Order: sequence, then structure tokens, then C-alpha cells
Amino acid sequence: MARLLRVDLQDQWYHVVARGNEKHLIFLDNDDFITYLGYLAEASARFDIRIGSYCLMPNHIHLLLLRGREPLSRHMHTLHTRYSIYFNKKYNRSGHLFQGRYNSFRVSSESYLDNLVRYIHQNPVRAHLSSSPKTWRWSSDQFYRTGEHRLGTEKRVPEFEGSSGAKRYLNLIEEAVPEIEIRLNEHYHGGVERRKNGRSTTQLREFRGRPSMTQVAEECAQRAGIDPTLLKKRIFYRPVVAVRKQAMSILYEYGYNTSAIGRFFGVSPSAVTKARKK
Repeated sequence: MARLLRVDLQDQWYHVVARGNEKHLIFLDNDDFITYLGYLAEASARFDIRIGSYCLMPNHIHLLLLRGREPLSRHMHTLHTRYSIYFNKKYNRSGHLFQGRYNSFRVSSESYLDNLVRYIHQNPVRAHLSSSPKTWRWSSDQFYRTGEHRLGTEKRVPEFEGSSGAKRYLNLIEEAVPEIEIRLNEHYHGGVERRKNGRSTTQLREFRGRPSMTQVAEECAQRAGIDPTLLKKRIFYRPVVAVRKQAMSILYEYGYNTSAIGRFFGVSPSAVTKARKK
């Protein structure tokens, strides 16, 4: 089957995630982090990309990028090809360094950007690698605190621009952004549009501390403005059906099996399977 095109639009924000192949480490020492950031700065300048946020973790990276005149795919291909060559040569290895193509999520609502920046910067804290975002060297947290450019192509998201925005960031950064908030936004058009090889996809099974089925159902219902108890009743009103399918899809992506989801909503496992394929 031919590979479908990604959604790749000029002057749009994208949350990019790339992981090490088979979850292997992609940074083994400080020089590796420094080298990647150098390549990131050069590629961003070359392809007219502005960096809204970044965080390098031992086995994956998060980037929030404002796409310029050149396709995002050219930027990422150049960046990761160059880093892979460096890494393989340094450590005398061969083969793929990254797990397939990167994932990109188009952010279609500016109101979501501030949460996303905080979420990206809080990655080391969630992974117990740092006690605070400000102590992790390999992120853009310091840029938001001080305004000092490290790469030369950084750009604050609108909510955190200017002196008042910097103060707002300092007031909010230590406040954790729930993962369910990020994941649910990835399923709503007002939040993030996700594409991998042109198709909608997720990797939620990799996240620990998943929410309960009740929590997901209630959150989905609340966002749609409906009574959450309706989701478990045999009601075929279109808005209720749509939210029920959304909740079932999200629960499956969190690792719940179709039988458990079906029992929770009072439907068959096959109904759950159909819901998540639509």
C-alpha cells in the first residue's frame, strides 16, 4: 500500500516525537545531547523552522516546531539522518537509530500550546530523571525562564511571550499537566491532529499510570457537554454514540482490552473494535 502524505502546512505548529529503535538509548553521553542540539539549530535555520519547545530524553525526543516555507519532513529527515550517521560512527554500530518515521501532531488550537510546552518540559520530572524542569539541561525550559537563546531559532508560544508571559510560565511550569489532558487533546480537532504515515495513530500503551475507564469516560463526556451516565446506556443519539466511540478508542489505546471496554459500556468486543477503526 502506498504511503499516504502527512498533514504538513506552512505557519502551523507541530508536536514532533521520535523514539529510539526498540526503545534503545539515542543519547549515551553529554556530547551526544550537545551534537543533536547543534544539528537541530543548523537544520532549523536552514529550513526556516522556529522552535517553540524541545526536550531531549535518553531514548526519545520532543520538539514543538513552527513550520516555515520548507516541508517539516525535509527538516526532520536531514536532522535525523545526520545525527544517525554521527551516532553510528561514534559507537561503531549500524542499522536504524530511530523507531521508524517520527510522529507529528498538528496543533490546531493556540490555546493548547501553553499546556504542550509545559508537558514537554516536564518530561524529565515524570521520568524521575530530574526534580524540576529547570534542572534538566537538555530542554528549552531556560529559554522560557530567561529569554536567552541557546539555538538561535527559538520562539516562545503566544501565551508565554513578553515579560508578562515569562512570569506566567514561571507560575505554571511546576504545575503538572495531566497526561490524560494531552492524550485527549490529540483526539479532538480543537487540540492536536496526529499523523503517522498519513494515518491517525497512537502509542498510549507506553505511558504508565493510565487513567481509569470511568475517568476517561467522564472526561470525554464533559468535553462534549453530555451526561457521562448516558455513555453506558443503549442510547443511539448521534452525539452520545460519537463520544462513546471516542472513549472506547482512547481506552483501547491505553491498553484496556476490547472485552473489558465492552463490559464497561455494555457493548460487544466487536463493537469496540469497530469503534476504534473509524
